[in-house]
Amino acid sequence: MTPPGTQRQFLNWAEALGPLKVLDLKSLTFKLVSLLALATAHRVQTLSLIKISDMTVSKSNVIIKISEQIKTSRVGVAQPSFSLPLFKERKGTCVATVLLKYVKRTKVLRGNEDYLFITFKRPYHRATAQSISRWIRCCLVEAGIDPKYTAHSTRHAATSAAEARGLDVNIIKSTAGWSASSQVFAKFYKRPIEPRKESFVEVLFNQQGE
Repeated sequence: MTPPGTQRQFLNWAEALGPLKVLDLKSLTFKLVSLLALATAHRVQTLSLIKISDMTVSKSNVIIKISEQIKTSRVGVAQPSFSLPLFKERKGTCVATVLLKYVKRTKVLRGNEDYLFITFKRPYHRATAQSISRWIRCCLVEAGIDPKYTAHSTRHAATSAAEARGLDVNIIKSTAGWSASSQVFAKFYKRPIEPRKESFVEVLFNQQGE
């Protein structure tokens, strides 16, 4: 579990890193991985399997489909798919904007590497799930969050914050990769609030000032 306000504290830290155009590759990587961890509420394993070829970009959003098997993959269960809206306001915490900037910045560094995350030091190569987990933990510490929390804590923070703002529990479960019948969320995070029907990312990122 994470303390109340962790999600907002994390977002404030990410925004305070500064404009995307002035960030070095390490800072840009940290910003993207932290925002994606919150926006998707998925495990680090899932983040490590994101491929550029599985991304679809439109004027309004970026859709990411996970084509490889993950921990919860099984027959009859759809693979994860994330829709990241392009927010015109608060671009500093717009996941889609940061994602597209990262892809553009790393294009000349990655060669034929299709996996999204690459190391930010030479020789550039695909980042492992272990590296991504370590990066997220570094981000948590830099954001001033107790170092006892791990990369998995972003999953707790995101789903708890979305539920606290009244997002429909079925949308939360779907986003985080829990089945409709799963009791994990109900057991650890659910509170009695009137449900809202916006998307997970809209609730989590577009109302930061609340």
